[in-house]
Amino acid sequence: MEPRTPTKIAMGMFLTGVSFMILYFAAVTGGYTKQVVPILKNGLEADQYYVDMPQGTRDALGITAEGSEIEYQKNDAQKGSVTLKKTAWLVTAADKNQKFTPGTFVSIEEVMPTQITIGAVMKMSALWLILAYFVISLGELMLSPMGLSLVSKVAPATKRGLMMGGWFLATAIGNKLTAIGAYWDVWSHSKFFLVLAMMAFAMSALLFLLLKPLKKAMPGA
Repeated sequence: MEPRTPTKIAMGMFLTGVSFMILYFAAVTGGYTKQVVPILKNGLEADQYYVDMPQGTRDALGITAEGSEIEYQKNDAQKGSVTLKKTAWLVTAADKNQKFTPGTFVSIEEVMPTQITIGAVMKMSALWLILAYFVISLGELMLSPMGLSLVSKVAPATKRGLMMGGWFLATAIGNKLTAIGAYWDVWSHSKFFLVLAMMAFAMSALLFLLLKPLKKAMPGA
């Protein structure tokens, strides 16, 4: 195993953080700095709309008002236009000149006792996502296979099986932490990606601090 393997593992985690920062900047560029909801149907007034608002979003914004059950049209790939029923919340455009269509995503700008106002967000280029996937793929190649190999090499022979189990336990904990996805409707999209980036950077900093003892523990060091 190369002496630079621990460094590559730390770099893999760092690149993971970079990929989330790319998505953070994409969200900021598009205006996704507040909670975002989709429009289901136009309201009676020209500047009013009915939006779908998940429970997590309502809790985060302190919205306690009950929604109204509405019928709205949705395009189905097989059935064409279908009529659906859903509980929705009436909102008003902050900019009276800004017009939205059903299916458009909008940001919640302000919540008042008698009114919820919305603003526009931009459609983002897929290149942001492609770039983020490219960077995180590089990080995965440096982190996962090399990390497993490193554990098998530096662990004491008498505890190698236990240490390998520890590696898979860390993977299981990581899978459990994907439950952070529940905050997608609670936080703004920019905050969501920023939190993920900070977590990855914190772990990469820890790995860089452990480089010296890891290199000393490697065979032939």
